[in-house]
Amino acid sequence: MRNKSKVFVVMLVFSVIIVMTACSTLKQAKESIDNDDSYSPKMDEGDKYNAYVDLLNVLSDELATIEHSYAENHMDEEGNFVPTEQKNAYGYSGGISLVQRAIESADNALSTKPKMNVDQDVKALLTVLKKEVSILEEIESYYKEKDFLNDHDEKGKELNSKLLSAYKEADGPIKKFSDNMQTLMSETDKKDREVHEKEGNEISLAMLQFIDAAKEVRDLVDDSITEDGTVNLTTEKYAEVNTKVSKALDKLKEVPKDSKAIEKEGFSSSTASIYIDRFVDKASDFKSVSNALSVSFGGDEETLSDAVAKLSSEYSELIDAYNNI
Repeated sequence: MRNKSKVFVVMLVFSVIIVMTACSTLKQAKESIDNDDSYSPKMDEGDKYNAYVDLLNVLSDELATIEHSYAENHMDEEGNFVPTEQKNAYGYSGGISLVQRAIESADNALSTKPKMNVDQDVKALLTVLKKEVSILEEIESYYKEKDFLNDHDEKGKELNSKLLSAYKEADGPIKKFSDNMQTLMSETDKKDREVHEKEGNEISLAMLQFIDAAKEVRDLVDDSITEDGTVNLTTEKYAEVNTKVSKALDKLKEVPKDSKAIEKEGFSSSTASIYIDRFVDKASDFKSVSNALSVSFGGDEETLSDAVAKLSSEYSELIDAYNNI
């Protein structure tokens, strides 16, 4: 099974950003004239890319939360099924509908042009994810309808075994998809930044620089989580990256964000300034949580764990704010 103590680490490792912006869309692929491809509908490349990034995000966020919650309620450390003791037991916490939505969007994007190198990875991944989600839906119904009270956990044991098999089957496709998406996103990010630097897009660069600082904080925390789930960090070791966050926020606040500056950078929405302000607000929230985390090391484990969880949550909200612009 997927070690419960590592689930949160996975969430941190795979948090990603959508960097396909209006001013640096990837070069559109030429339409194929082959007969087997002639009926493939077209889709904006940025939308297809974003659908795949959303799928990657949901693996490390909503799906990981569901898996962790189920394991906490129904498995021991070895992945063995734990008999249900409470009459009001439930399957897991988390939004399975969000996972289904991401799968559906990626599935719709898969059959469209332009073709991408990761299409085959997505196809293989969706096959196993659909199977896992189907099992999770059965699990949710089983506990919601309290069938475990009538069959003395017999079906619960069966579903647990099926879920473990689904986990094992999904591990390979998840890793391949994640690795290749990381490569694609790095290439896109590089092109994105080159355009911003060439055109002197101060707003976009300042936002990306803050994301860089936030990511460095997140990665440091991630790398410091030990096998038993503790965080091997001190306030002194954390000080350097925390300072970078503060400086990046100061620079972000100094960047002109008037209508002319926004128009210069090619933001198409008339409400772009509202979304940019929201990003600055989320950056401020991230700094606040980072400061709180910096004084949590070496103290109460529960307080530290909460601080790390809040950091991960604020990082995700920061990225969402960037994606919405």
